[in-house]
Amino acid sequence: MAEKVRKEVSFQNRVEESLALFFQKNKHVLIISGAVIVLALAILIITLAVSSSQTEKNQQLIDELSLQYDEWASSEGETGVPQDLIEGLEALTSTKKSAYPALKAEYLLALISAEEKQWGDAASRLETLAENGKNTYFASLALFNLGVVKEEMGDNEAALKSYRQVFEDSEGRASESARALLSVARLHENAGDTDLAKAVLQQLADEYPESEYAKLALSHLVLL
Repeated sequence: MAEKVRKEVSFQNRVEESLALFFQKNKHVLIISGAVIVLALAILIITLAVSSSQTEKNQQLIDELSLQYDEWASSEGETGVPQDLIEGLEALTSTKKSAYPALKAEYLLALISAEEKQWGDAASRLETLAENGKNTYFASLALFNLGVVKEEMGDNEAALKSYRQVFEDSEGRASESARALLSVARLHENAGDTDLAKAVLQQLADEYPESEYAKLALSHLVLL
């Protein structure tokens, strides 16, 4: 037993001596490596601080631009679109595209284009928003509005696809799902496919019984 203890102590001493020799021989390398690590950490901290500051600035800017948009939209087109509003929103869309400020800016620009009846530009922006805003509420919002825009453009087939996508992509969980189903039913009815329209209206009533759109669906089913 004593012999075993002596061997363990001897082994431990050898390990400690080896480590001491290693540190002595590589002292300068370790000092340089430590300095590099400290510098890297400093750069990381500065980068994160700058990024956080820019994020806060972008958030503040989109809040201000949203208020400016609301003021313009409530004027009911009495004045042209403020150039500084357009420029501010455009600048935000070039920032991190999946971040809230950029997504909201793209959405407001799409709404402005729609208000100005620039349907092609509105559709393009909404398609971009649906792509960049995947896994956010902006995706379903963009798709629903894209359906509206496509109807204005006379492309009911594309509109129908967008309305369906609202429901399918979100598995019915998006806040626009019930309204999208109502639009799907309406387009089927307009195309003369009454049976399919009835089926969609019934689906709407079954899946969203508390929704105002479900009540509309049940009322309309009586008339079909």
